[in-house]
Amino acid sequence: MSGIVCSLTFIGMVFLADSLRSVHGILSVLEGGALYRQWQALASLIGLFLLGYAAFALLHWPRQSTVADVVVSMIFLAGGVFVWSVARLSFRTTRDVVRIAALERELTLDPLTGVFNRRFLDVKLEEEVFRARASGRSLSILIIDLDSFKRVNDTHGHMTGDLVLKHVGQVIAGVNGADRTVIRYGGEEFLVVAPGADEKAIEALANRIRQEIENRPLCLEDGGRITVTASFGGSTLNPDETVRDLLERADRALYDAKRNGRNQVCLSAA
Repeated sequence: MSGIVCSLTFIGMVFLADSLRSVHGILSVLEGGALYRQWQALASLIGLFLLGYAAFALLHWPRQSTVADVVVSMIFLAGGVFVWSVARLSFRTTRDVVRIAALERELTLDPLTGVFNRRFLDVKLEEEVFRARASGRSLSILIIDLDSFKRVNDTHGHMTGDLVLKHVGQVIAGVNGADRTVIRYGGEEFLVVAPGADEKAIEALANRIRQEIENRPLCLEDGGRITVTASFGGSTLNPDETVRDLLERADRALYDAKRNGRNQVCLSAA
């Protein structure tokens, strides 16, 4: 009967060992963090189980086993199958979630600049307005328009114009923290959603971005440099104001900045 005990235990070990492949697959998908460490701990625990299974089999190999030993080995086998099933299902689920997240990210990112696109704005701004009202925090937005961008396209070509847009998008994203969202609003326009920023904070942020854009020209492969400036229109959410109202006020402020000479910041009056 010892042969049966060892065989059942060995099969359980095979399932446990194969479950480590699924766990390692999950670890390869995760990028650190608490969840990654938890799966590492689980992999170590499975390794300890394997050692326990091996010790049990070695102890029962030379001697006659009882019915109780067979029952225990069957439980070990069932445990190995259970761990294997859960690990495999978790790996498939993780892989599918990552694939869906990547697809959603592709659908909401502007392929040229790498910032979020207009489609994402519709959802994000409604969400932030709801949060601002629920928490009582401020919410401000900036609309950024590159000055005389048509001249860049006419002088250097549309491919270079695309490089300028990508460069400016990276500059804007670099200035903003993780709690702010940068969106390509359309053409040569960008939009920043800044939760928690009041009028004073959004004006300071706008001037910082404006200076960064002006002071960081795009360096071309031929050694040339293209310097662009931008105009800014900002608005801060008022009580009972709609998303459309917030956008329209920022757009009017941007128009004022353009009309007053460009390369400046204008905020909408509350």
